[in-house]
Parts: sequence; structure tokens; C-alpha cells
Amino acid sequence: MLGSSQVLDYIKENYTSYALTNPTLLAQLLEDELQMGEHRVLNEKNSNRFRNDFFTQSLEVGVRKVTKSINASAGVSFNPSMSRSINLMDEAKSIPTRWVWNVAPYARLRYKMSKSRSLQFNYRANTSQPSMNQLQPVADESNPLRIVIGNPNLKPSFTQRINLRFNDFNQEAQRSIMAMVNAQYTLNSIISKTSYNPETGGQITTYGNVNGVWNAFAMGMISVPLPNKSFYFSTHLNTRYSSNVGYNNDEYNRSGSFSVNVSPGLTFRSNIVELQLRPNYNLQTTHNSVNTRNDQTVHRYGGMFNGNVTLPFGLSLNTDLNYSASKGYSDGYDTEQWLWNAAISYEFLKSRQASVTVRVYDILGQKKNISRTSTASYIQDSEYNSLTRYGMLTFSYRFNSFGSQKDMPPGAKNYG
Repeated sequence: MLGSSQVLDYIKENYTSYALTNPTLLAQLLEDELQMGEHRVLNEKNSNRFRNDFFTQSLEVGVRKVTKSINASAGVSFNPSMSRSINLMDEAKSIPTRWVWNVAPYARLRYKMSKSRSLQFNYRANTSQPSMNQLQPVADESNPLRIVIGNPNLKPSFTQRINLRFNDFNQEAQRSIMAMVNAQYTLNSIISKTSYNPETGGQITTYGNVNGVWNAFAMGMISVPLPNKSFYFSTHLNTRYSSNVGYNNDEYNRSGSFSVNVSPGLTFRSNIVELQLRPNYNLQTTHNSVNTRNDQTVHRYGGMFNGNVTLPFGLSLNTDLNYSASKGYSDGYDTEQWLWNAAISYEFLKSRQASVTVRVYDILGQKKNISRTSTASYIQDSEYNSLTRYGMLTFSYRFNSFGSQKDMPPGAKNYG
């Protein structure tokens, strides 16, 4: 077993001056090394010891105005932060103290045009610091084929977000309209940069800052009754575009992804029957500035029928049938499937407080799950398993905690 003086000599030889001048840290090192004793085997090449410090504050200053039709506010947020990373074994790998003064403006507006119509606007910006793992210039060689090295020259990223939303609901006409637009842009976005070695099959990953990362989303919805009031027409339309930047084996690549989805629907409602038919179509395209063979277009289409019958004596029948198909995925990943679910429910006891339901899912046993992930570095098609044909029996009882109407004070109402 090594003595205290030998351990102290070992610490002086292998640790930086920062560790030797910090009494608390030095005491901890002495305790750790004494416990290790003769069993200590240090691999200096693959060993690191850090002390990381991070400090941040937030100060927000703004103004606000509230009237009968306007609720608005605007201001700016100050977020100074400090970070440092001290390598206790090699000062050359330390990251000195870094102060970053983040300034992020914001603005919010809600304009009430009428009792049922409004317009909302939101703008918010924020800054994100790189993590210590992304900053530390130390190779993580725990997997020799997947080495990761930080970049101490990373800058904080600055993201701006805008949201605009319009709502209009006419209760008397049972008409509903909603439209929304979102956009986001990031300066100095932090990304992974990976290079491959064709001889060893290994890869080295580090981090860098890039510009050109943004996305935008727009969505609209309308629901209106037809003249006879028993039929309702509704439609949903949304579209998205995203731009990503990355490096494919050290080669700069800009990837763009566009998608549009439309889903009109027709609904019939009466006292005991509700029927709905809703087709849908989705288009997704992906293009790259390099390696254009990965550019692909995927079509997904199908439809849904839903029926519900509620009989006066407490019996309810429900069924939904979904058809979906896709074209454009990688070989073997295109699908075509029918998904059919059905349920029967019976309510009984006083006030129909109890109910029993039998529901069967995926009666045809065709359920499949396909997803696509698109980045500036790769496109990945995935298929994953899920629970297919199965049934479920449920019993529920609704408690009334307010008592009966006759037991309540005059003028009170029972909402149970």
C-alpha cells in the first residue's frame, strides 16, 4: 500500500496546478488515490479528468398593453452565461472561462376582432449553448470505430421562431375556421461532422457551426354544415418545408424536405346515427445538393370510414375502417393495408352509470408501421412491430358525488 507522501508525489506529477491549488479538490484526489493504492493502473492516453463549471442568469424587460380587443407585450431577455472546463490531467485540453452575453427579443399580440374571431402573433428568440461534451477537445475512444472529439471553437446557436394563428367559430351557424403559420430559423446551428475511413471502416465525429437550418409549417382547417344541417363538410390541409445542413464524409450537403397533406371529410349526424367518410393524401419529397441518388418522392394515400349507432335502451355500436397505401419507399417497405376496429357497448343501472364494452382491434390482422427519417446526412426507412389483432373487455362506473337533486338546496343544480 502506498503512503500519503508517495500519493502526493503522484498527484503532483500527474495533475495540473489547478488541482494542487484547490484545497477541496486536492483532498478528494488524495482520498481517491489512497483508496486505489497499489491497484492503480493509469492509462494516460485514454484517461481524462475534468471539472466543469457553468453559471447563468436571466433578466427580462418588456412592456405590455391590454385593452378590450388587444393584449400585446414586447421586450428583450438578457441571458449572460459563463462556462469553463478544467482538464485536471492535461492543461492543454482545458477550455478557459467563456462569457457569452445572449440577447433574445420577444413579442406577443392577441387581437380579438369579435366575440368568436381572433388573431394571434408570437415572436420569440433564444440562444443555446453547446454542451461540454461538444466543446471538450478530447477523443472518446470507448468505441475505436466510432471516435467522437469535441470542438472548443463552437459558437452558441441563435434560434428565432414566429407563429401566426387565426380562429373563427360561429356557434349559431356551427362554422369553424382556423389557419396557422409557423417558421423557425437558426444561426450557427450545431451539427455533427463525421468522416469515414474506408480502410478500417471506422468514423471520427466532431461538431461544427452552420447556417441555413430552417423550417416552415402552414395549416388550414374548415368545418361547415350543408344546407340540410344533417351533413357537415370539413377539410384539413397542411404543408411543411425544412432545410437541413450537414456533412457527408466531409462533403457539405444541403437537404430539403417538402410535404403536403390533405384530408377532406363528409359527416352525417342524426339522433342515433353518426357516419363519417374521410379520404387522405400525403406527398413527401426529399432532395440533396450532393449524393442526389438519395432524392426520393413518397406518396401515401387512403381513407377512413367511421360509423356509430346509439340506441335508446343503452346499446351502442361503433366501427371504423381505415385503408392506407404507400409508394416511393425503399424496396420492400411500400405497404397496403386495411385496419378494421369494432366495438359494442351497453349502459345500465340507474342513470346508466355503469357500462360494459367489448372492443376488437385490427380484426383483419394487417397492421404495419413504416416511418421515414430524413437528414442532411442520411435517409432512413424503418419498419417496426406493433400489437396486431386483439380484443379488450372494459367495465366502467360513473360516480355521482353531488347527490340527487331533491337533496340539494333550493336553486342549486346537479351537474353530476
